[in-house]
Amino acid sequence: MVKYRFRSLLCSIDGASLETYSIYRVGGNFETVIENIRKINMFKKKYQSKYPHLMWQFIIFGHNEHEIPVARKLAGKLEMKFKLKLSWDSKFSPVHDQKLVKRELGVASREEYEQKHGKNYMWKICHQMWHEPQINWDGKVLGCARNFWAHFEGNAFRDGLIKSLNTKNIRHARDMILGRKATRADIPCATCNIYKGMISERKFLKKRPSFSYWIVRFIQHFLWKH
Repeated sequence: MVKYRFRSLLCSIDGASLETYSIYRVGGNFETVIENIRKINMFKKKYQSKYPHLMWQFIIFGHNEHEIPVARKLAGKLEMKFKLKLSWDSKFSPVHDQKLVKRELGVASREEYEQKHGKNYMWKICHQMWHEPQINWDGKVLGCARNFWAHFEGNAFRDGLIKSLNTKNIRHARDMILGRKATRADIPCATCNIYKGMISERKFLKKRPSFSYWIVRFIQHFLWKH
């Protein structure tokens, strides 16, 4: 990854100790993960590369909220950006210190986020259909990181990346989440709760990412790089 300048890597590390991490990442080994990150940093120095940019994503639960400061500090030592994320299910290991979570993220649960903002907590993930389309390990096109149940007809390994990301079905999917075309049952988005919420609330993405959006992304990349 370092040698070929793989741009960014998000690491889901929900804890700052072996005991805490393994509660949610069942079968995972915290020490192995950290050691692998150190290896990546070692190769970054060897090849004098700033890539890949590393992001530590920390999903907040009741069993790990006390380790947020430790995880943030360790992320800094490992030259990683640190990102907190709300749990997908507030009933699984619910947070104890809601004031702490609200200080960090503004709300203490995804339900509270939806009540406050009138949209699904993960609604921004739909933008991945344009600027971060997800490709499965076998080349199948998923579209976004939330989709695990179906795939679009293209295959990046067989058809090439550009062609596989611009098939008729994926173009239709983009128009669906923009509210421009009707729902089709054969499109993976049709069974997604985020899209269903858009349908029921009549709140679609206003438009595809604009030129100004790309400018902001460029500035963020520049600041991260330097």
